[in-house]
Amino acid sequence: MSARVASAAGLEADVPEAPVVDARTGDVQVGVATVAACPAANVFQQGCMSRRVLEALADKWSLLVIHTLAIGPGRTAELRRRIGGISEKMLIQTLRRLERHGFVLRRSFSEVPPRVEYALTPLGASLSEPIRAFDAWVERNMAAVVDAQRAFDGREE
Repeated sequence: MSARVASAAGLEADVPEAPVVDARTGDVQVGVATVAACPAANVFQQGCMSRRVLEALADKWSLLVIHTLAIGPGRTAELRRRIGGISEKMLIQTLRRLERHGFVLRRSFSEVPPRVEYALTPLGASLSEPIRAFDAWVERNMAAVVDAQRAFDGREE
């Protein structure tokens, strides 16, 4: 299922399962073709619910979790091993926030001991490609960033 979505800049695109923001709660809903709170979903517009989605994604842990889940589903302990430095508390908070916005699916298995697995939803999978590209850009350009930081730090003010 896809929908035609227009941006504030007037650009249109067919997107699978277009995200929709509930104006009352700020929730992102998957599979509905209209955006209730901001018809153009303008992240530059103050008060637009799309900023809540941007806020949920503009976090290093969110980016790393989505990138990691793009490789494949995982349990909490496995995700912690893949993402160096993330605490269990931060991982769980990040997974819940991403699940609330429709990017991650939590699947519980009726087993003893209980088992929970996380995976990307179709919406999350559509986001994983630009995130992986962003991560690759950061890694490719680290030398230039370090050089810029040294030049900045070495300036006399």
